[in-house]
Amino acid sequence: MSAVVQLAKLWICGHRFWPCFKEEAIELLVASLFLHYKPYLHPPRSAFSGFTRFLNLLANWEWQFFPLIVNLNNEMSEVDVSECVKEFTSQNQNNPRRPPMYIITPDDRGSITSPNSNMKKGVKWRPYWTTKSQPSVAALTRVTDLAKATLALLDNLCSEQANAGSQVDGEVWQALFRSDIDQSDHDIILRLNALAEMPETVSNIGDDDDYSVKKSKISSSVSTRFYKNLAKEAGETILVGVEPLTNYGEAIRAHFGDLMELYYDPVNGQDIGLNFKHRVRDPVKFRIAVSSYSLPYHRNGSSKLGNDS
Repeated sequence: MSAVVQLAKLWICGHRFWPCFKEEAIELLVASLFLHYKPYLHPPRSAFSGFTRFLNLLANWEWQFFPLIVNLNNEMSEVDVSECVKEFTSQNQNNPRRPPMYIITPDDRGSITSPNSNMKKGVKWRPYWTTKSQPSVAALTRVTDLAKATLALLDNLCSEQANAGSQVDGEVWQALFRSDIDQSDHDIILRLNALAEMPETVSNIGDDDDYSVKKSKISSSVSTRFYKNLAKEAGETILVGVEPLTNYGEAIRAHFGDLMELYYDPVNGQDIGLNFKHRVRDPVKFRIAVSSYSLPYHRNGSSKLGNDS
């Protein structure tokens, strides 16, 4: 199963959907392929089989009509599953802000107590690893479309290899896990400029420094990038564990996550795509934290603070 998880995460990262999902949600999607493998006769028996089923799940699961229940360790009874479905149906009808991707595990059970007593009144099921914004409706729609496109490309590659009787070039297969960033897909694209290309794979690390590695001790098989904020160290050391792209993306999310959706590849990316959310122009209550990028909103003679996109 671990190989399938790695391929699934590589696919999510390569197409810059990593910020759109909690990592555990991706692992639960893969786990469901092994725990609830019907209509197939058996669980995936290879990484390739598991990966194609992962894409099929993303491409064909009707999230607006069905929850995905991952019964880890078989801890949920039939009654529990029935309650989950009822709760999902209720959320679907009464809560427009429910998570678009509704994944339930045994750990998502929550008790409800009566307001006037400490007696347990019932049990509610709430997804923990998926939220209203992770993934959002827009991100889930894009992931679904891309999964369908990847499956079509995968089918063509397999047919081409079978008909040709020879191996398809490895770079062609790598296209399954990459997509170039396109201005038409994003409102804003931020590009981080590397100052130098240095190897990523570290070998013969000395004990003189726990957090940096001397350039002379680096293997030459893979590449790591130096960024402007590391200019002084660029000629001397590589800081292990420093991820400027991810850190920058998380800083943007912390300040503007209510206004924008982020898309980036934390493994091989140098770009961050930003898309404004639909409610960016909706009036909001005044807050000091958002006043620097907001304008007064006038309606019926009164003013409210509205986000300025």
